[in-house]
Amino acid sequence: MNDFLSSLKVSEIKLIIGAVIALFLLLVTLFFLNLYKEYNQSIKNLNKEKMDYEYVISKANSLSKISKPKFINFKIVEEIIINNNAYKNITNLSVNIDSNKALVTFSSSDISTSMLLSENIANASSMDIQSIESISQENIINISITLIQSL
Repeated sequence: MNDFLSSLKVSEIKLIIGAVIALFLLLVTLFFLNLYKEYNQSIKNLNKEKMDYEYVISKANSLSKISKPKFINFKIVEEIIINNNAYKNITNLSVNIDSNKALVTFSSSDISTSMLLSENIANASSMDIQSIESISQENIINISITLIQSL
């Protein structure tokens, strides 16, 4: 290798050094261009995620601002049952209201339907669930939901 370098003229050595420097500059330039592209892609992804987050927050805020009645009553529960055909097998519906408590009871032959109705009743007002009790007798499920006024 030494013989090769010593046999080169000064202009050839300068040309080789220039080519090595140019190659080094090309590699550094490519590295920074790639870094810049990755940075731009990260900024685009961040902006997209921010927009998605803001969209979800705005939808959640609009849903939370829907006014629910403070107390559940028989009319509200009856509307839930009438508006959904899945609740055809609900019987013995009653709603008892005391000062800050409501007791909703009903009977059903299907556990999934009764649980769905329980969920809809709980979501129909701003009252909180205190307890849900179920008693099964001869293929009939009796559900009692106790709701209390939220603070």
